[in-house]
Amino acid sequence: MYLLELSAYIHLNPVRAGLVKNPANYPWSSYSSYLGRSRDSITDTDFVLSQFSDKKNAARRKYDLYVRDRLGQGHRDDFYETKDQRFLGDGEYLEYVGRHINQTLPFSYEIRLEEIVSQVGSALGIPTELLYSSSRSHQGAWGRAVCAYLGHRVGGFHIKEIAERFSRDPVAVTYGLKKVEQRLREDKKVEAEMRALENSLVKNGRRKIKT
Repeated sequence: MYLLELSAYIHLNPVRAGLVKNPANYPWSSYSSYLGRSRDSITDTDFVLSQFSDKKNAARRKYDLYVRDRLGQGHRDDFYETKDQRFLGDGEYLEYVGRHINQTLPFSYEIRLEEIVSQVGSALGIPTELLYSSSRSHQGAWGRAVCAYLGHRVGGFHIKEIAERFSRDPVAVTYGLKKVEQRLREDKKVEAEMRALENSLVKNGRRKIKT
């Protein structure tokens, strides 16, 4: 699964860079949160861990083994698709992924993320409280993914910034963006809903060049 490979690759960046031998010892990584050794305010580990086991402790052990099995893995060009060979950090790599999810808009609009959340909630019939909550329900997850997609595409918000606003892990936000892109390709109704939301959001927004 792409998301799991991406998550492991990111958590091993400090090891490949020669900063630590054990990824859990790198203080600015979310890896220790995935192992249950620490808890920060923005890392949502549930989705990734749930791919290994329904039981949290078992999932943590299996994820740890999954990452350690890849300790000898070097640089992977398929994750970067660029000539830049530097080691990207968690946020930097995710920003790279986010910028390439949809490149049809060279500009964004000055819109508050709160306004995007409000309009998405109204259009999809999802309470705003659910969008900001820690709920793992399908409705809440899809609504957050749509907010992230529109926030990134229309509002020009960075992946890390969106993750912090929703108290989610940047990896999960990136995965949600890819799911929205997939639904847009496969479902004409979803595409129509998204375009209607975009048109509503940009109506009063001032255009700016994306950075």
